[in-house]
Amino acid sequence: MSLVALVSASGTIHTALLRRTMMYKQLTVIEIASSIVTSASAIAMALVGFGFLTLALREVVRSICGFAGCLIATRWLPGRPARAKEMGDRVSFSGYVAGFSIINSLGRQGDNIILGWRWGTEVVGQYALAYRLFFMPVQILVAPLQPIFINALARLIDQPERMASWYLRYLRFGNVVALPPTIVLAVCAHPLTMVVLGEKWMTAANVIQWLAPVAGLHVTYTSIGWLNVARGAGRRHFAYAVIVVPVYLIGFWVGAYWGAEGVAIAYAATNLVLFLPGFLYATWGTPIRFVSVISNLIPGFVVAIICGTLSFVVDYQCQVEGFSDILTLGLVAITATVCWLASVWLISRDVFVFAQHEIMTRVVKNVRRADDLG
Repeated sequence: MSLVALVSASGTIHTALLRRTMMYKQLTVIEIASSIVTSASAIAMALVGFGFLTLALREVVRSICGFAGCLIATRWLPGRPARAKEMGDRVSFSGYVAGFSIINSLGRQGDNIILGWRWGTEVVGQYALAYRLFFMPVQILVAPLQPIFINALARLIDQPERMASWYLRYLRFGNVVALPPTIVLAVCAHPLTMVVLGEKWMTAANVIQWLAPVAGLHVTYTSIGWLNVARGAGRRHFAYAVIVVPVYLIGFWVGAYWGAEGVAIAYAATNLVLFLPGFLYATWGTPIRFVSVISNLIPGFVVAIICGTLSFVVDYQCQVEGFSDILTLGLVAITATVCWLASVWLISRDVFVFAQHEIMTRVVKNVRRADDLG
Protein backbone atom coordinates (compact mmCIF):
# COMPACT_ATOMS: atom_id res chain seq x y z
CA MET A 1 0.00 0.00 0.00
CA SER A 2 3.00 2.31 0.37
CA LEU A 3 3.17 2.39 -3.44
CA VAL A 4 -0.24 4.05 -3.46
CA ALA A 5 1.05 7.00 -1.45
CA LEU A 6 4.12 7.31 -3.69
CA VAL A 7 2.20 7.24 -6.98
CA SER A 8 -0.61 9.46 -5.68
CA ALA A 9 1.89 12.06 -4.46
CA SER A 10 3.56 12.04 -7.88
CA GLY A 11 0.28 13.00 -9.55
CA THR A 12 -0.76 15.69 -7.08
CA ILE A 13 0.55 18.59 -9.17
CA HIS A 14 -0.99 17.21 -12.37
CA THR A 15 -4.39 16.89 -10.70
CA ALA A 16 -4.07 20.41 -9.28
CA LEU A 17 -3.27 21.78 -12.75
CA LEU A 18 -6.39 20.16 -14.20
CA ARG A 19 -8.54 21.55 -11.40
CA ARG A 20 -6.98 24.99 -11.59
CA THR A 21 -7.89 25.24 -15.27
CA MET A 22 -11.31 23.68 -14.51
CA MET A 23 -10.72 20.76 -16.89
CA TYR A 24 -13.46 18.72 -15.21
CA LYS A 25 -14.35 16.84 -18.36
CA GLN A 26 -10.85 15.36 -18.49
CA LEU A 27 -10.89 14.59 -14.76
CA THR A 28 -14.21 12.78 -15.12
CA VAL A 29 -12.96 10.72 -18.06
CA ILE A 30 -9.81 9.80 -16.12
CA GLU A 31 -11.81 8.77 -13.07
CA ILE A 32 -14.23 6.61 -15.08
CA ALA A 33 -11.46 4.99 -17.10
CA SER A 34 -9.44 4.29 -13.93
CA SER A 35 -12.45 2.67 -12.29
CA ILE A 36 -13.06 0.42 -15.31
CA VAL A 37 -9.42 -0.69 -15.57
CA THR A 38 -9.18 -1.15 -11.80
CA SER A 39 -12.31 -3.28 -11.61
CA ALA A 40 -11.25 -5.45 -14.54
CA SER A 41 -7.77 -5.92 -13.06
CA ALA A 42 -9.17 -6.79 -9.64
CA ILE A 43 -11.50 -9.42 -11.10
CA ALA A 44 -8.65 -10.93 -13.14
CA MET A 45 -6.31 -11.03 -10.12
CA ALA A 46 -8.99 -12.64 -7.96
CA LEU A 47 -9.65 -15.33 -10.58
CA VAL A 48 -5.95 -16.07 -10.98
CA GLY A 49 -5.59 -16.59 -7.25
CA PHE A 50 -4.03 -13.49 -5.69
CA GLY A 51 -6.45 -13.79 -2.77
CA PHE A 52 -6.56 -10.95 -0.26
CA LEU A 53 -3.63 -9.25 -2.03
CA THR A 54 -6.15 -8.28 -4.69
CA LEU A 55 -7.53 -5.61 -2.35
CA ALA A 56 -4.13 -3.94 -2.01
CA LEU A 57 -3.09 -4.35 -5.65
CA ARG A 58 -6.44 -2.91 -6.77
CA GLU A 59 -5.57 0.40 -5.10
CA VAL A 60 -2.09 0.37 -6.66
CA VAL A 61 -3.61 -0.08 -10.13
CA ARG A 62 -6.13 2.68 -9.43
CA SER A 63 -3.42 5.16 -8.43
CA ILE A 64 -1.22 4.27 -11.44
CA CYS A 65 -4.13 4.69 -13.87
CA GLY A 66 -5.07 8.02 -12.32
CA PHE A 67 -1.50 9.32 -12.47
CA ALA A 68 -1.06 8.18 -16.07
CA GLY A 69 -4.32 9.81 -17.13
CA CYS A 70 -3.47 13.14 -15.49
CA LEU A 71 0.03 13.03 -16.98
CA ILE A 72 -1.36 12.54 -20.48
CA ALA A 73 -4.03 15.24 -20.00
CA THR A 74 -1.64 17.91 -18.71
CA ARG A 75 1.41 16.96 -20.81
CA TRP A 76 3.52 18.43 -18.02
CA LEU A 77 6.80 17.07 -16.71
CA PRO A 78 8.77 18.58 -13.84
CA GLY A 79 11.98 20.37 -14.72
CA ARG A 80 15.26 20.56 -12.89
CA PRO A 81 15.09 21.84 -9.31
CA ALA A 82 15.67 25.58 -9.09
CA ARG A 83 15.37 28.21 -6.42
CA ALA A 84 12.42 30.53 -6.77
CA LYS A 85 11.86 33.69 -4.77
CA GLU A 86 8.24 32.84 -3.98
CA MET A 87 8.89 29.15 -3.26
CA GLY A 88 9.20 29.73 0.48
CA ASP A 89 5.69 31.19 0.68
CA ARG A 90 4.28 28.32 -1.34
CA VAL A 91 5.92 25.69 0.83
CA SER A 92 4.71 27.47 3.95
CA PHE A 93 1.15 27.63 2.61
CA SER A 94 1.24 23.95 1.64
CA GLY A 95 2.48 23.05 5.10
CA TYR A 96 -0.37 24.89 6.77
CA VAL A 97 -2.94 23.22 4.48
CA ALA A 98 -1.39 19.80 5.14
CA GLY A 99 -1.43 20.49 8.88
CA PHE A 100 -5.09 21.43 8.69
CA SER A 101 -5.90 18.18 6.86
CA ILE A 102 -4.09 16.07 9.46
CA ILE A 103 -5.76 17.73 12.44
CA ASN A 104 -9.14 17.78 10.70
CA SER A 105 -8.87 14.04 9.99
CA LEU A 106 -8.37 13.46 13.70
CA GLY A 107 -11.52 15.41 14.42
CA ARG A 108 -13.50 13.56 11.77
CA GLN A 109 -12.53 10.16 13.15
CA GLY A 110 -12.62 11.18 16.79
CA ASP A 111 -16.29 10.31 17.25
CA ASN A 112 -15.79 6.74 15.99
CA ILE A 113 -12.60 6.24 18.03
CA ILE A 114 -14.10 7.48 21.29
CA LEU A 115 -17.38 5.67 20.75
CA GLY A 116 -15.62 2.41 19.89
CA TRP A 117 -13.37 2.68 22.95
CA ARG A 118 -16.37 3.30 25.22
CA TRP A 119 -19.03 0.97 23.78
CA GLY A 120 -17.50 -1.41 21.24
CA THR A 121 -17.96 -2.20 17.57
CA GLU A 122 -21.73 -2.76 17.54
CA VAL A 123 -22.56 0.75 18.71
CA VAL A 124 -19.95 2.20 16.35
CA GLY A 125 -21.59 0.33 13.47
CA GLN A 126 -24.98 1.88 14.21
CA TYR A 127 -23.47 5.34 14.43
CA ALA A 128 -21.24 4.99 11.36
CA LEU A 129 -24.10 3.74 9.21
CA ALA A 130 -26.31 6.67 10.18
CA TYR A 131 -23.40 9.03 9.55
CA ARG A 132 -22.78 7.69 6.06
CA LEU A 133 -26.47 7.65 5.18
CA PHE A 134 -26.73 11.39 5.66
CA PHE A 135 -23.27 12.64 4.78
CA MET A 136 -22.79 10.73 1.55
CA PRO A 137 -25.36 12.83 -0.41
CA VAL A 138 -23.81 15.97 1.05
CA GLN A 139 -20.33 14.89 -0.03
CA ILE A 140 -21.66 14.19 -3.52
CA LEU A 141 -22.89 17.79 -3.63
CA VAL A 142 -19.86 19.39 -1.98
CA ALA A 143 -17.07 17.51 -3.81
CA PRO A 144 -17.69 19.00 -7.29
CA LEU A 145 -18.41 22.46 -5.85
CA GLN A 146 -15.13 22.73 -3.94
CA PRO A 147 -12.72 23.21 -6.88
CA ILE A 148 -15.20 25.49 -8.67
CA PHE A 149 -15.63 27.62 -5.58
CA ILE A 150 -11.93 27.91 -4.69
CA ASN A 151 -10.91 28.67 -8.29
CA ALA A 152 -13.64 31.27 -8.71
CA LEU A 153 -12.73 33.08 -5.49
CA ALA A 154 -9.01 32.92 -6.25
CA ARG A 155 -9.59 34.55 -9.63
CA LEU A 156 -11.58 37.34 -7.94
CA ILE A 157 -9.04 38.02 -5.20
CA ASP A 158 -8.09 41.35 -6.84
CA GLN A 159 -11.76 42.34 -7.09
CA PRO A 160 -12.93 42.44 -3.44
CA GLU A 161 -16.49 43.52 -4.13
CA ARG A 162 -17.10 40.80 -6.72
CA MET A 163 -15.45 38.21 -4.48
CA ALA A 164 -17.69 39.17 -1.56
CA SER A 165 -20.79 39.11 -3.76
CA TRP A 166 -19.92 35.68 -5.19
CA TYR A 167 -19.25 34.21 -1.76
CA LEU A 168 -22.48 35.55 -0.26
CA ARG A 169 -24.52 34.27 -3.19
CA TYR A 170 -23.01 30.83 -2.73
CA LEU A 171 -23.98 30.86 0.96
CA ARG A 172 -27.57 31.64 0.03
CA PHE A 173 -27.54 28.97 -2.67
CA GLY A 174 -25.93 26.28 -0.50
CA ASN A 175 -28.15 26.82 2.53
CA VAL A 176 -31.37 26.92 0.52
CA VAL A 177 -30.48 23.81 -1.49
CA ALA A 178 -29.00 21.61 1.26
CA LEU A 179 -30.63 22.46 4.59
CA PRO A 180 -34.37 21.89 3.83
CA PRO A 181 -33.95 18.33 2.43
CA THR A 182 -31.89 17.19 5.42
CA ILE A 183 -34.43 18.62 7.84
CA VAL A 184 -37.19 16.76 6.01
CA LEU A 185 -35.19 13.53 6.16
CA ALA A 186 -34.75 14.02 9.90
CA VAL A 187 -38.51 14.33 10.32
CA CYS A 188 -39.13 10.98 8.61
CA ALA A 189 -35.99 9.25 9.92
CA HIS A 190 -37.86 6.27 11.39
CA PRO A 191 -39.83 5.23 8.27
CA LEU A 192 -36.76 5.97 6.15
CA THR A 193 -34.58 3.70 8.29
CA MET A 194 -37.19 0.94 8.20
CA VAL A 195 -37.46 1.03 4.40
CA VAL A 196 -33.77 1.49 3.55
CA LEU A 197 -32.01 -0.45 6.32
CA GLY A 198 -34.61 -2.71 7.91
CA GLU A 199 -35.93 -3.22 11.42
CA LYS A 200 -32.63 -4.42 12.92
CA TRP A 201 -31.10 -0.97 12.29
CA MET A 202 -33.92 1.05 13.83
CA THR A 203 -31.68 2.20 16.69
CA ALA A 204 -29.82 4.28 14.09
CA ALA A 205 -32.94 6.37 13.41
CA ASN A 206 -32.42 8.57 16.47
CA VAL A 207 -28.81 9.15 15.45
CA ILE A 208 -29.97 10.15 11.98
CA GLN A 209 -32.36 12.71 13.41
CA TRP A 210 -29.56 14.47 15.28
CA LEU A 211 -27.04 14.31 12.46
CA ALA A 212 -29.43 15.64 9.80
CA PRO A 213 -29.06 19.36 10.60
CA VAL A 214 -25.28 18.92 10.70
CA ALA A 215 -25.28 17.46 7.20
CA GLY A 216 -27.32 20.37 5.87
CA LEU A 217 -25.15 23.02 7.50
CA HIS A 218 -22.01 21.25 6.30
CA VAL A 219 -22.52 22.50 2.73
CA THR A 220 -22.11 26.14 3.77
CA TYR A 221 -19.89 25.58 6.82
CA THR A 222 -17.23 23.94 4.63
CA SER A 223 -16.90 27.16 2.65
CA ILE A 224 -15.03 28.67 5.62
CA GLY A 225 -11.99 26.59 4.71
CA TRP A 226 -12.47 27.20 0.99
CA LEU A 227 -12.41 30.96 1.59
CA ASN A 228 -9.16 30.74 3.55
CA VAL A 229 -7.50 28.57 0.89
CA ALA A 230 -8.65 30.80 -1.98
CA ARG A 231 -7.26 33.86 -0.21
CA GLY A 232 -3.97 32.13 0.53
CA ALA A 233 -4.59 32.45 4.28
CA GLY A 234 -2.89 29.18 5.17
CA ARG A 235 -1.98 30.15 8.73
CA ARG A 236 -5.54 31.21 9.50
CA HIS A 237 -6.78 27.96 7.95
CA PHE A 238 -4.49 25.89 10.15
CA ALA A 239 -5.20 27.92 13.29
CA TYR A 240 -8.93 27.32 12.89
CA ALA A 241 -8.41 23.54 12.97
CA VAL A 242 -6.23 23.87 16.07
CA ILE A 243 -9.04 25.78 17.80
CA VAL A 244 -12.04 23.79 16.61
CA VAL A 245 -10.93 20.13 16.67
CA PRO A 246 -10.33 20.02 20.46
CA VAL A 247 -13.85 21.38 20.95
CA TYR A 248 -15.25 18.53 18.86
CA LEU A 249 -13.21 15.92 20.72
CA ILE A 250 -14.34 17.22 24.12
CA GLY A 251 -17.94 17.11 22.91
CA PHE A 252 -17.53 13.53 21.67
CA TRP A 253 -15.92 12.51 24.96
CA VAL A 254 -18.83 13.91 26.99
CA GLY A 255 -21.51 12.60 24.63
CA ALA A 256 -20.03 9.08 24.57
CA TYR A 257 -21.41 8.56 28.08
CA TRP A 258 -24.88 8.21 26.50
CA GLY A 259 -23.79 6.05 23.59
CA ALA A 260 -24.22 6.68 19.87
CA GLU A 261 -27.12 9.07 20.32
CA GLY A 262 -25.13 11.06 22.86
CA VAL A 263 -22.24 11.47 20.42
CA ALA A 264 -24.67 12.50 17.68
CA ILE A 265 -26.19 15.12 19.99
CA ALA A 266 -22.70 16.36 20.86
CA TYR A 267 -21.80 16.55 17.16
CA ALA A 268 -24.94 18.54 16.36
CA ALA A 269 -24.55 20.87 19.36
CA THR A 270 -20.88 21.53 18.63
CA ASN A 271 -21.59 22.39 15.00
CA LEU A 272 -24.40 24.75 15.95
CA VAL A 273 -22.19 26.48 18.53
CA LEU A 274 -19.29 26.89 16.08
CA PHE A 275 -21.37 27.71 13.01
CA LEU A 276 -21.62 31.51 13.21
CA PRO A 277 -18.27 32.07 15.04
CA GLY A 278 -16.62 30.14 12.21
CA PHE A 279 -17.95 32.58 9.62
CA LEU A 280 -16.98 35.52 11.83
CA TYR A 281 -13.43 34.17 12.05
CA ALA A 282 -13.14 33.46 8.30
CA THR A 283 -14.53 36.82 7.16
CA TRP A 284 -12.62 38.95 9.69
CA GLY A 285 -10.43 41.42 7.80
CA THR A 286 -12.04 40.62 4.45
CA PRO A 287 -14.51 42.63 2.34
CA ILE A 288 -17.22 40.15 3.36
CA ARG A 289 -19.40 41.60 6.11
CA PHE A 290 -20.54 39.23 8.84
CA VAL A 291 -24.01 40.82 8.84
CA SER A 292 -24.29 40.04 5.13
CA VAL A 293 -23.34 36.42 5.85
CA ILE A 294 -26.20 36.10 8.33
CA SER A 295 -28.71 37.77 6.01
CA ASN A 296 -27.81 35.37 3.19
CA LEU A 297 -28.11 32.31 5.45
CA ILE A 298 -31.55 33.25 6.77
CA PRO A 299 -33.57 32.28 3.62
CA GLY A 300 -32.30 28.70 3.89
CA PHE A 301 -33.40 28.45 7.52
CA VAL A 302 -36.83 29.90 6.67
CA VAL A 303 -37.37 27.42 3.84
CA ALA A 304 -36.15 24.57 6.07
CA ILE A 305 -38.62 25.48 8.83
CA ILE A 306 -41.52 25.64 6.37
CA CYS A 307 -40.66 22.34 4.67
CA GLY A 308 -39.90 20.61 7.97
CA THR A 309 -43.14 21.71 9.57
CA LEU A 310 -45.32 20.56 6.67
CA SER A 311 -43.40 17.29 6.43
CA PHE A 312 -43.95 16.67 10.14
CA VAL A 313 -47.70 17.24 9.75
CA VAL A 314 -47.89 14.83 6.80
CA ASP A 315 -45.75 12.20 8.58
CA TYR A 316 -47.84 12.43 11.74
CA GLN A 317 -51.11 12.16 9.81
CA CYS A 318 -49.82 9.13 7.91
CA GLN A 319 -49.00 7.42 11.20
CA VAL A 320 -52.47 8.17 12.53
CA GLU A 321 -54.05 6.73 9.40
CA GLY A 322 -51.80 3.66 9.58
CA PHE A 323 -50.17 4.12 6.18
CA SER A 324 -47.20 1.97 5.24
CA ASP A 325 -43.69 3.35 5.57
CA ILE A 326 -43.16 3.45 1.81
CA LEU A 327 -46.40 5.36 1.24
CA THR A 328 -45.53 7.73 4.08
CA LEU A 329 -42.13 8.47 2.56
CA GLY A 330 -43.71 9.05 -0.85
CA LEU A 331 -46.27 11.52 0.49
CA VAL A 332 -43.66 13.34 2.57
CA ALA A 333 -41.30 13.54 -0.42
CA ILE A 334 -44.00 14.98 -2.70
CA THR A 335 -45.12 17.50 -0.07
CA ALA A 336 -41.57 18.57 0.75
CA THR A 337 -40.57 18.94 -2.91
CA VAL A 338 -43.59 21.10 -3.80
CA CYS A 339 -43.12 23.13 -0.63
CA TRP A 340 -39.41 23.61 -1.29
CA LEU A 341 -39.90 24.75 -4.88
CA ALA A 342 -42.70 27.15 -3.92
CA SER A 343 -40.80 28.55 -0.94
CA VAL A 344 -37.59 29.08 -2.89
CA TRP A 345 -39.47 30.76 -5.72
CA LEU A 346 -41.20 33.14 -3.33
CA ILE A 347 -38.36 33.80 -0.88
CA SER A 348 -35.07 33.34 -2.76
CA ARG A 349 -35.59 32.67 -6.45
CA ASP A 350 -32.17 34.14 -7.23
CA VAL A 351 -30.56 30.83 -6.21
CA PHE A 352 -31.75 29.36 -9.51
CA VAL A 353 -30.11 32.23 -11.37
CA PHE A 354 -26.89 31.71 -9.43
CA ALA A 355 -26.87 27.97 -10.14
CA GLN A 356 -27.42 28.53 -13.86
CA HIS A 357 -25.29 31.57 -14.62
CA GLU A 358 -22.52 31.43 -12.04
CA ILE A 359 -21.90 27.71 -11.59
CA MET A 360 -23.06 25.84 -14.68
CA THR A 361 -22.02 28.56 -17.13
CA ARG A 362 -18.57 28.76 -15.54
CA VAL A 363 -18.12 24.99 -15.76
CA VAL A 364 -19.28 24.77 -19.39
CA LYS A 365 -17.13 27.74 -20.39
CA ASN A 366 -14.01 26.22 -18.90
CA VAL A 367 -14.74 22.77 -20.34
CA ARG A 368 -14.93 24.36 -23.82
CA ARG A 369 -11.74 26.28 -23.13
CA ALA A 370 -10.01 23.06 -22.11
CA ASP A 371 -11.21 21.37 -25.30
CA ASP A 372 -9.78 24.24 -27.38
CA LEU A 373 -6.44 24.02 -25.58
CA GLY A 374 -6.39 20.27 -26.06
